[in-house]
Amino acid sequence: MNKHSPTGKARRRKSAIDINKARYLSASDFARFSTLSRSTVGRLMKSGRLRFVRISPHLIRIPVSEIQRLGRQPVATLADEGPTE
Repeated sequence: MNKHSPTGKARRRKSAIDINKARYLSASDFARFSTLSRSTVGRLMKSGRLRFVRISPHLIRIPVSEIQRLGRQPVATLADEGPTE
């Protein structure tokens, strides 16, 4: 139950991010596009395996190029390819 929602249900933010135009992503958006969990992204940042920019104490941004550097393929690209036979 979410105390900020009138219905009591958590609302999911719709992604309107164009991965081809974005240079930096929030940790949550990075997790979504790289098919990693948010906690895994946090652990990678803490261990130093994921590069990020701290804008303020609670605001970080991760370069989109980190998806390829980690050896992952963005979900947006996977969805465009369609089924392989």
